[in-house]
Amino acid sequence: RPAIVYPHGGPNVHYDLAWDPVRQYFVAKGYAVICPNFRGSTGYGRYFKEGNINAWGVGDLADCLSAADFLAGDSRIDRARVAIWGQSYGGYLTQLALMKDSRYRFKCGVCLFGDSHLKTSWAMGDHSGRQDLEWQMGTPGENSARYESSSPLNFVRDLRAPLLVLHGELDQRVAVGESLQLVEALLREHKTFEFHAYPDEGHGFAKPSNALDALL
Repeated sequence: RPAIVYPHGGPNVHYDLAWDPVRQYFVAKGYAVICPNFRGSTGYGRYFKEGNINAWGVGDLADCLSAADFLAGDSRIDRARVAIWGQSYGGYLTQLALMKDSRYRFKCGVCLFGDSHLKTSWAMGDHSGRQDLEWQMGTPGENSARYESSSPLNFVRDLRAPLLVLHGELDQRVAVGESLQLVEALLREHKTFEFHAYPDEGHGFAKPSNALDALL
């Protein structure tokens, strides 16, 4: 069966046994779904939670790629149909997984309101998001090189798989400009992608019609 790697947002949250309609939808459609609690997730102690401080898109990305390897090693999975789908920080990791993986494990990806460049996200995001980014990555002035090396926008030319980009125009945490500049780069590099903006949504799709549209 086809499979999906589904990295969570946050990054400092974790998957547990709580109800999640998105993964239940995918399972009902016949997908195998793996939800990795990558480095930086809560629930495994302080050092694990701080595992991606000053290193966004490094160990956490490696953990998502390992999740794909785990799926590919299961005889019940069609390794030619493994995708990655993520929201917010999960959308950020989705971009990186498609652009920085030299083995190109994923056949496609879906990014929902993910950061495309950490400096612009820091500049345009809300106060809470900026504080969270500064706590984990410092300010852009203090840690400019790491901000650049951890930003998907700098690696668009390495994208090979189709990418679907979805974003709410009222998003205050990750401004819609993050997706708009990503789309500009995708066009410039002649990549295969689709983009849809939701004028009445913020950070997450609250209206059932929009949430269903994003899944379909």
